[in-house]
Amino acid sequence: MLNQYLNIALLSIFLLPLAAFGVLALSLLFNFYWEERTVYRFARSTMYLALLAVCFTTYNYIQNDGATIYTSLRHWFHVADYQFELEFQFDMLSLVYCFLVCTLSIVISKFSSTYLLGERGYHRFFMLMLLFCAGNMLIILSGTIDLLLIGWEWVGFTSVLLIAFFSNRNFPVKHSMYAFVSYRICDVGLLTAAVLFHKIFHSPSFHTIFKGSSWPHLALGPSHEAGVILIGLSLIWASLAKSSQFPFCGWLSKAMEGPTPSSAIFYGGISIHLGCFLLLRCTPFILSSTPLSLLVALIGFITAIYGTMVGRTRADTKTTLAYASMAQVGIIMIEIAMGWDIVALIHIFSHAIIRTFQFLRSSSLMQDFLDNPLIYENSVVHTGDHYEKMMGPRLKNWLYYFSLDNFYLDTIITRYILLPTLKVSSFLNTMEERYCGSEKTEEQEKHPMDTKEMF
Repeated sequence: MLNQYLNIALLSIFLLPLAAFGVLALSLLFNFYWEERTVYRFARSTMYLALLAVCFTTYNYIQNDGATIYTSLRHWFHVADYQFELEFQFDMLSLVYCFLVCTLSIVISKFSSTYLLGERGYHRFFMLMLLFCAGNMLIILSGTIDLLLIGWEWVGFTSVLLIAFFSNRNFPVKHSMYAFVSYRICDVGLLTAAVLFHKIFHSPSFHTIFKGSSWPHLALGPSHEAGVILIGLSLIWASLAKSSQFPFCGWLSKAMEGPTPSSAIFYGGISIHLGCFLLLRCTPFILSSTPLSLLVALIGFITAIYGTMVGRTRADTKTTLAYASMAQVGIIMIEIAMGWDIVALIHIFSHAIIRTFQFLRSSSLMQDFLDNPLIYENSVVHTGDHYEKMMGPRLKNWLYYFSLDNFYLDTIITRYILLPTLKVSSFLNTMEERYCGSEKTEEQEKHPMDTKEMF
C-alpha cells in the first residue's frame, strides 16, 4: 500500500501543474474568465500541493537509505524492437531540482499576483507558468531519455511564449524567434543522443544504462567507446542553448523582453540550469573521456569570461543579471567537468535562489535609487578597478569596445548559423508546398516569411 501511495505522490509532482494548466486553458477556451486573485490562488495552491508531494517522496527516499525510487507505467506503445517506456525516477538530483521548481514557483506566483495585476495577459501568464513547471518536472523525473526529450521541448516552447508575452510589441516577438531558433539548433543534439541510446544500449532507460546505480555514483555499463563519445558530444551540444553557453549565449539578454517574473524563474532560477541538469544526469558520458571533460571545462571557462566582461559594460539591471547568470553557469560547467557533482549541485541550488530574488528586486531597484540617491551611495562598495589594473590602457580600451558589441558574437551566430538555418527551413517548406500539395493561406501570401527581418 505504501508503494502505491509513493507512486501516486511521485506522479502527482508532474501531473498536478499539468492538470492545473488544463483547467485554466479550458476556462479560456470556453470564455470563462476567472478573477485575477482566483487565478493566482489556484496556481499557488497547485504548487503547494506539488511541494507536499515532493516532501512525501523525499521522506520515503530518505527512509529507503537514499536508493533511487522508480515508477514504471509500462510502455505507451511498442513497434518492432522499439518501445516507448513511461518510466519515472526520484533521486538526490531530482530532489534538489523539484524543490527549486516548487518553491521558486510559489514565490513567483506571489510576486506576479501584484506585479502583473491589471495586465492584459494575467490569466495567460499563470497558465504558461504552470505549463513550464509541468515540463520541468517531466525533465527532472524522467527515467528515460525519450521522456526527457519531450520535457526538453516542452520547456523550450513555454520559454519562447513567455519571451513574446508582450506580443503587441515588435522586439519581444523577434527576440523570441531568436531564442527559438537557438533552441532548435541545439535540440538536435538531444535527439541524436536519444537515437544513439537506442542504437548502442537498446534501451532508453537510465536505470538500465547505468546498471541500477544511484546518483551521484553512476556507473556506465560495457559499451562501445566511440558510441559513448558520440553520445557525450551530443549531450554537450544539447546543453549549450538551454544554459546559454558559448557560443549560443546571445539570446539570453534578448529574453529580458519578457515579464520580470518569467525572467526570474527562467533565466535566474530554473531553466538556465537545465543544461547542467542534463550533464549531471548523464555525467558518466562526460567523465568517461578526458577530451570531453576538457571541452565542457573550456566552454564553461570561455562563457564565464565572456559573461563577466560583457556584463560589466551593460547599464540596465536585468541584462547585467542575465550575463552574471551566464557566467555562474559557466563556472558550474567547469565543476561538472572536474567531476565535482555535489559541489555543482550545491552551486546550482544557491545560485538559483539568489539570482531569482535579484531579478525580482530589479524591477523596483532603480526606482528606489531615483527616489532616494542615498540608498545608492550607501549600497555601492568602491573596491577599485582590480580587473582593469591588470591590463594596459590600449588592451583595456580594446576589450571595452568589443564587450560593448558582445565581441560580435551575436552578428556571427545570426549571419552564419541562425539565418542559414531559417533559409534551409524556408526552402524545405517551399518544396513541401510544391510537391506535397500544401497550399498557402491568404495570410501567408500577403506576409511571406522574411528571414532577414526576424532578427
